[in-house]
Amino acid sequence: MTWFTNNNLTLNSNKTKIMHFSAMNRKDKKVNINENIDVDSVKFLGIAIDNTLHWEVHIKNLSKKLASINYTLLSLKTITDHSTLLLAYFGLFQSRISYGIAFWGGRDSTLKKIFLHQKRAIRIIFNLGVCDSCKLYFKAENILTLPSIYILQISEMVMNKTIITPNTTHHYETRGRNLIHTNSFRLNLFQCNIDYQGPKVFNNLPPQIKNVSHPVKFKKKMKEWLLRKAYYSLEEFFEDKDDVWSGEVL
Repeated sequence: MTWFTNNNLTLNSNKTKIMHFSAMNRKDKKVNINENIDVDSVKFLGIAIDNTLHWEVHIKNLSKKLASINYTLLSLKTITDHSTLLLAYFGLFQSRISYGIAFWGGRDSTLKKIFLHQKRAIRIIFNLGVCDSCKLYFKAENILTLPSIYILQISEMVMNKTIITPNTTHHYETRGRNLIHTNSFRLNLFQCNIDYQGPKVFNNLPPQIKNVSHPVKFKKKMKEWLLRKAYYSLEEFFEDKDDVWSGEVL
């Protein structure tokens, strides 16, 4: 505000928001510049960011949109065919759940809320009952589950070096030589972010995928593998021992 005043500028309160980030919602830490721009959450590039980074506001907003899309799919079902419903799903539904998932999808409790809407969409498209499993349809129709979408996106970020990882590789012939060391965070909140989850997810991939150096081929193999697995949670992914070495990096 001092800089603006000294340079004869005025802060546009309609386009400016101030938010104090903390592990907990601290009401005593507000910045008293303008009550209208001091907020607990703000929408930035289509993602609602809250001051505790728990993503509750974004999940609530996204859930409302997905419920509306599912109602649209239900309406379309009476007037169109199966292939058109799938086109509507990929265009309206999957595009929304994929956007920014590397940031807000780092914990199973968060993914579960959105995954319920995805399974609801699959049940509408394939005329399944409430108690029917969707897993076979995810696999048969080449539809990535929500956890698989998260795993794919964050693995690509590591592969493309979008996530900066500690350079701790060595030349000794050990089983974990090519594994990426994870950053250390004390709080569980930060263990859900991309800097921690990225290397952790990448290390848990099968060697035949991890060792692919070409980005396009890497993505193709990742999608084929994830479609075959159809993971329902991150926990299921990390506990899967099938062609995955789960050794810890010391």
